Amino acid sequence: MADYAVNPVFGEAEKPIDYKYYFFLFKKNFYIVLTFFIITVTLATIYVAKIPDRFTAASQIMIEQPRGEWQTKGHPGWGLEGESYNREYYKTQLEMIRHPSVMRTVVDELNLKDYFEIESEDRVANMIRGMIWAEQIGETRLFRIRATTTDPKLSANLANAVGRAYIAQHFETSLYYRKEVLAWL
Repeated sequence: MADYAVNPVFGEAEKPIDYKYYFFLFKKNFYIVLTFFIITVTLATIYVAKIPDRFTAASQIMIEQPRGEWQTKGHPGWGLEGESYNREYYKTQLEMIRHPSVMRTVVDELNLKDYFEIESEDRVANMIRGMIWAEQIGETRLFRIRATTTDPKLSANLANAVGRAYIAQHFETSLYYRKEVLAWL
């Protein structure tokens, strides 16, 4: 009775662990275990070696919300734009960063049709759109643009070019609306 302990939950006797038996099994099957280990490590090494390297580059831009006359301090409507307006505006800008027109500008700027050897500008634009990820940094006006490719130089160029193209398009759009308002007046 000294070799067995009684389990208080189930009331059964527990056998002590016999380490000598497990060591004997390991020693007896050592070559099988070693062979399995070598095959596993070799296959894992081959698999990892075949995975292409992925490089991610990032750029940051700051997006200012446009202020109209009613948003200036001292105006009766000042401060009434609300937090939801800010969130919606920045969500819209986040989508505009990955807009197809911005991607086409990047394709033209970096001459990516020749790089990928694809004739269709829209196909290349859709392809690089899948390589681009944009996110707002916390609750700030800063946005991070990430580009992930198998070429480190292309990743850096894409991240920077998308930021430049977005800024240029945003500037052109605001000028267009100002011209339209002036023409209407």
